[in-house]
Amino acid sequence: DYWWWNTPFVPLIVIFGYMTFFGIAAWVIVAVLVLGLSVAFLPVTYADYQTVCSSDAECDTVFQLKPQDVLALRELGLSVSFYATYMLTTQVILMLGFWAIGAAIFWRKSSDWVALLFALMLVTFGASSTVEPYTPTNGLLSLLGTGVAFLGYALFYASFFVFPDGRFVPRWGRWAVVVWIVYQASF
Repeated sequence: DYWWWNTPFVPLIVIFGYMTFFGIAAWVIVAVLVLGLSVAFLPVTYADYQTVCSSDAECDTVFQLKPQDVLALRELGLSVSFYATYMLTTQVILMLGFWAIGAAIFWRKSSDWVALLFALMLVTFGASSTVEPYTPTNGLLSLLGTGVAFLGYALFYASFFVFPDGRFVPRWGRWAVVVWIVYQASF
């Protein structure tokens, strides 16, 4: 009885030797930087959630409160700080879930470059909603946060084309990824 699910999956492109070391080292460096950046952005994100827009045109995101939202919260007996705490807590839990799955993939399959790509995508994409500021902050901090969010979105899109074996399927998918990256870079 031979079924396709009984055959072990062998990745087409496995990295060996010094390439494994450099791939693992790069992943660890980026993951530690994203972790530090995420911690640095927690107060900024909390302040963004507490910001009340004066009009719909002024709001940078759907998660920022409008005056009518503040009134609705008060009718429910909730404060703006409760809303900010709830939103930040939800975001941190979601981010930790992405990080846990990314770390598990990294731990189990660090010699497979596709697994490293997916693990890096999960770490950066999970942090993207926290590190991408809605309001302007410190120049370097804002630039790093935008860079992590850009990397997360680019890897998220690219990962659909290279799953599961590391080849772009369909072959024109590499050009779609390039167009997507250029499009994302324009913002």
